[in-house]
Amino acid sequence: MMKSVEDILNALDGPQDVASLSRILDESAARLGFQHYAYATLRMPQGLERPFVITNYPEGQTEELDAIIREQIQSFREIGKRVGLVEG
Repeated sequence: MMKSVEDILNALDGPQDVASLSRILDESAARLGFQHYAYATLRMPQGLERPFVITNYPEGQTEELDAIIREQIQSFREIGKRVGLVEG
């Protein structure tokens, strides 16, 4: 069981698959007192073609979250273009 924020951050550095990451996020959110969470990739790890989201929000409650994530991805791409990290 994770006992501190440092433990949580260390745990997030190690998962090798989505199932492991989901488990760590579930445990971390509970430990911090959150009922729900959303984790979105904005920088693409090697092997991923597009951003993805891991969340435990109920199915009907993700519409606003989806819009926020799309906006953040677009903002990240625009900044990346300006500083030469993203082509286009």
